[in-house]
Amino acid sequence: MVTASEILDVDPDLVRGVPPRLLPAARRACMAGVRRIPRGPWEPGGEQFDPAGFGLLVVSGHLVRRVGRGERFGAELLGPGDLLRPWQTIGSAASLPFEPRWSAITPVELAVLDADFARRAAPFPAIAIQLVDRATARSRHLAVAIAIVGQPRIEDRLLRLLWSYADRWGTVGPEGVSIEVLERGL
Repeated sequence: MVTASEILDVDPDLVRGVPPRLLPAARRACMAGVRRIPRGPWEPGGEQFDPAGFGLLVVSGHLVRRVGRGERFGAELLGPGDLLRPWQTIGSAASLPFEPRWSAITPVELAVLDADFARRAAPFPAIAIQLVDRATARSRHLAVAIAIVGQPRIEDRLLRLLWSYADRWGTVGPEGVSIEVLERGL
């Protein structure tokens, strides 16, 4: 289990670019609360989040975000390191409203990077830069997923999708690359 005081230790890339002499102060200042989500459907709209902060950082576990209409859906797999703002939707005012459905496919821990966290992190701009990088990376992963969906053969789509997940969350072992979420059984 992750406690509020361990977030920067659990995700050490967040302090990339912070001068070494400032690391102890950054670790003390940039603690975040943790929200735990059990496996199953998740309704983030029923929870209170601070829209003035950075958002929620996936510390452990995997979520699926499905978006669609009728019987046509797209899905996004989110895992450790992904930054999300589930309260930020296109909404019913859009010409084509698509509201997401969320599901935790494993138990999930989310670091709550609210406005208080943002204020405490302000003296360490490298942390904000890393979070912007996370949001940018997520959009790039979605672009890759769109390209994969366009592949005509199912075998090619599946192979490319698994390799994209392996690049993000895979670990190399003696028998090859394994992806924790797949080991637990989707």
